[in-house]
Amino acid sequence: MVTSRTSSKIVWLVATFSSTMLFVWEFEKQMGFQTNGLKWVVINAIIASLVVVGFWIFLYHAIWGFAKFLKVEGNEPIILVVGAYKDTREWASEKPKEEKERYFKQKANDKVHLEGAHGYLTGLETTRMISQFVYKLRDLTSRKLLVVRDDETPSDAGPLVCFGSSRSNFQSEVFLPSFVKFPDATSLSVTNKIAHTVYSSDENKDYAIVARYKVGSRWAFVCAGIDEEGTIAAGHYLLERWKCLDKFGGSFVQIICCHKSAPDSPEQIQAFVPGQHGDWVFDDRN
Repeated sequence: MVTSRTSSKIVWLVATFSSTMLFVWEFEKQMGFQTNGLKWVVINAIIASLVVVGFWIFLYHAIWGFAKFLKVEGNEPIILVVGAYKDTREWASEKPKEEKERYFKQKANDKVHLEGAHGYLTGLETTRMISQFVYKLRDLTSRKLLVVRDDETPSDAGPLVCFGSSRSNFQSEVFLPSFVKFPDATSLSVTNKIAHTVYSSDENKDYAIVARYKVGSRWAFVCAGIDEEGTIAAGHYLLERWKCLDKFGGSFVQIICCHKSAPDSPEQIQAFVPGQHGDWVFDDRN
């Protein structure tokens, strides 16, 4: 069955070849080249068409492909969401009564304070990864980039890229499909109609998800590890394997793992995509 997308590609290729053949024919006439008739023109047109098609394919993957993968439309920016707390002392006229009230972020009508919440702040290595992420992002797309806290509601339209699990990033909590949970500080659980799997981090290994999911009209990507190393691995995986992830088309959840000594070399474990009946099913495409 020929889809409309396939038909448009065929039309584009035919139009490219035809216009290139006419250009070659006219160019050779104007330059006074001696040709061997239509056969010679067709051969030259084929060669020129291959060059043109190759150039457009390069541009697509180098410039437009990644923006399309991120579901960017028009002039929308790409919004990076980082788990962070406000420092009361930076803006309040009065200092907090207690040190534990210094750092907070807003969740609905409540203030969530940082009270010995180990790992809730954006760590140094995550900050380094995000810096590398932005640097590589500039090589893949020229779109405008915004950086916001997780308790902010971005006013700009555009896809979100959320770093950190639902335990540290409120936007990750919003854009995580319900079958994926971070039930505690050391585990990641995945439950569908077929199986219930719990992945647990230890001193050597961490697990993470790389997800693309749509809530309302906004697309978001979640790079979330159990520990910091998993989040770093997820960020690297998204940037380096986006062409493979693009095969899913719409929403997906990719489970990965990494050795904590080498979070920049993650390994794929399992992928899930939405099924026909509203559930999430395994996807064995590599």
